[in-house]
Amino acid sequence: MPERRHTPPPHLHRIHPSRQRPRPARTPERTHHQLVRLGRVLLVVGPLLALVHLLMDAQPDGAGGTFWTYTIASLEAAIITTIVGIALAWREPARSTHDPR
Repeated sequence: MPERRHTPPPHLHRIHPSRQRPRPARTPERTHHQLVRLGRVLLVVGPLLALVHLLMDAQPDGAGGTFWTYTIASLEAAIITTIVGIALAWREPARSTHDPR
């Protein structure tokens, strides 16, 4: 029995053009920019986790969720997230195009 390839109907060719064109290769510059962007997001998330932890801890009579406060929004997780964010946001590109002289 011959093997049949699935071809999408003609009206779906625009929606799913990846079958027709090969994916572009990942460039080091693109990867660098995505990692820097991720670092910037983590620089926002880390302090927010610390703030949530402190606000939940300050609630009277233990109204804050203990699982959330001491695992996901722990101060250690906030510090680690911030350190990773700093490392990614301040990273240098793999290939430097400027002349250091």
